[in-house]
Amino acid sequence: MKSFDGEVLASEILSALSGFLPSYQAREFVSYLLGVDYKDLHNHLSRKIELLGYKKFIVKKVFEGYPVSYVTKSREFFGYEFYVDERVLIPRHETEILVEEALKIDIKKPKVLDICTGSGVILATYLLQKVDATGVGVDISLPALEVAMINLRKHNLIDRSYLVCLDAVRNLESVNISEFDIILCNPPYISNNEKLPNSVLYEPHQALFAEDNGYYFYKKLLRIIYKSCKEDTIIFFEIGDGMSEELKKIFSGKEISFIEDFTGKKRVLKWINSK
Repeated sequence: MKSFDGEVLASEILSALSGFLPSYQAREFVSYLLGVDYKDLHNHLSRKIELLGYKKFIVKKVFEGYPVSYVTKSREFFGYEFYVDERVLIPRHETEILVEEALKIDIKKPKVLDICTGSGVILATYLLQKVDATGVGVDISLPALEVAMINLRKHNLIDRSYLVCLDAVRNLESVNISEFDIILCNPPYISNNEKLPNSVLYEPHQALFAEDNGYYFYKKLLRIIYKSCKEDTIIFFEIGDGMSEELKKIFSGKEISFIEDFTGKKRVLKWINSK
């Protein structure tokens, strides 16, 4: 980790951060330190940043792996700005594929259920794009739902959505899932044995890790959804890299397909339910 102290050029911090952070995150953090708009950063790179007190502390934390989005309390997703903090998983751009695929479904006044909603960005983005849609977000974590509520309010979606705190693998039927046209879910799917970068480990473990080598939620929700949702409901699951072959076995006999992300990895499982 590079050590910074005193007055440091913004360009020097940006260069050091770019060695281990995606470019947009490095630029986002330096913009935050300078107090300037991200889009205008190039005009301020010759400025010096005085690294004392909190700024020195937070720069050190970021170089140790602390997520930039938890510092700035914001994350861009699908072109919208959302609030995030340590209570929720940081939305990944790969997850935008799930929303894109759901938006391709042509249903008038669709009702959508977002399981494991977390920060609420999937639900909020869908509703922002489909202005005649209504939706429900469920999550086992009340702190996560507090963040989701911030985002629904931020984007004026309260009148078209509500949130429910429940355990999806035990009490999902309580939200009457038979009424939904589309179900979205980005569940925890990382195996407890998998090694992750330090930055990821700052995020809520409950939203990351799943038993049964990461397949726990897919197996449980398959049974619940198949039993309780209406025929022709369309379900979209985000999946991890390398999970598709095992999921073909788990969903054997079901009408499923896989959608690749921008890196060519199978990222979304699409399931059209039929009885």
